[in-house]
Amino acid sequence: MFDGTKLRLTDLGTQQRVRTHHLLVDRWRYKGKGKSGHDKYTAKWNGWTFIGDATRCWAIRGSFHKFHHGGTNWQDYTFTQFLGTVATLCDAFGLHPAGLFITTLEVGVNIVPPMPTPDVLRCIVLHKDKAPTPMREGRGIEIAHTAYRYKIYDKAHQYRLPGELLRFELKATRMRPLQPLGVRTVADLLDLATWHRMGAFLLAKFDELLIVEPDMPTDSLRPAQREMVAKASAPAYWQAMKVNRARRYRCRKALEAIQAQHAPHGLKASLRTAIEAKLSDPLNGDVCHKGTTAAPDDPRVTFATGGQRTTAHPGQGENVTFATQVVQVANVTTEGAGSDAVVDPAEVSPAEVRRCPVCGRDISHQHPSARVCSERLYGKEGKRCRNTLSNRALTLRRMAARGGLLFDQRPFVQPPGRTPPGITPLHP
Repeated sequence: MFDGTKLRLTDLGTQQRVRTHHLLVDRWRYKGKGKSGHDKYTAKWNGWTFIGDATRCWAIRGSFHKFHHGGTNWQDYTFTQFLGTVATLCDAFGLHPAGLFITTLEVGVNIVPPMPTPDVLRCIVLHKDKAPTPMREGRGIEIAHTAYRYKIYDKAHQYRLPGELLRFELKATRMRPLQPLGVRTVADLLDLATWHRMGAFLLAKFDELLIVEPDMPTDSLRPAQREMVAKASAPAYWQAMKVNRARRYRCRKALEAIQAQHAPHGLKASLRTAIEAKLSDPLNGDVCHKGTTAAPDDPRVTFATGGQRTTAHPGQGENVTFATQVVQVANVTTEGAGSDAVVDPAEVSPAEVRRCPVCGRDISHQHPSARVCSERLYGKEGKRCRNTLSNRALTLRRMAARGGLLFDQRPFVQPPGRTPPGITPLHP
């Protein structure tokens, strides 16, 4: 789901350490003066571009999707593959996901359209009062807004693939549209619940598009309706109603009612079904072995039912563990299953219960972006949970600034009054 991104490093110590990292020390190239007037340097590593000056590296630009697939992004990209991508990047440079702040992010899916992609693109008329414009590169369209833009294009044409493949993507150029979803850092994207929220956000943005059904029968329509259908494919027809938004709203609702009646399984319905199917199961295509989910082509990533993701690197004697919110995976028994065993994705279901990572209380009834207990609902207890989580994040950022973590201490940090599992309290 997640593709192109730009990440910002805010800690000075981390900026200096990455700037002098041994993987980049011979790769830096001078690019002239930046917008601020300072010297700008860039370095490339495995598809990622590191940006900085003579002493610091303050940004990383690249694609999660392309990094995993070796430079292409026409294949499917699953949740566990994303975990492996983040782990590889962070382990290579001693970074922590909570210290990688997102400034731009592309969210999208590849689907097979019900008709040739160029015909689909011609049917996309408008979003709000913005008309599509041709993409500068490739065969596709863009609809640009201040904080985000639509990118809908022919992915099969881009990579010269047989058949049809359509890319539907939303690029957040500013983080304001994603703030209600609780997305600020890469660590937020490691939560499976975030993937479901982002999928719902992408689907809602698709519903906002004005898509005119091609070749819709109009013989049974009244003359006024027939005239509306004839003019609906012209963006200027809708943009002329910019002053009278109420009239444009009524006309659009009337058009949608006509299309729903005479083309209930038309183009927009087919595209929505395909997008929803691709977003419904971010674990689709993964292999499941007795409660552990892992990407088939990346044996380094395991996803434990205890709520921690452990990344074991071949040739290294240590495991780097990033604790996330609890994600329950169905226990599927595969007798004698090897590395090629495949389990029906329908048997793997994401957890419906969200729990506070501090006290363990069920917070499924709270806002989807809520991470801890609500202070409004639980008073001082909710405030205590919020402060505890904030202090943990601050501690992790400070530790990451001083160097790579030898182990993840969060499983051993418990709220006051609680004893870590397996440890006998000193006092009864």
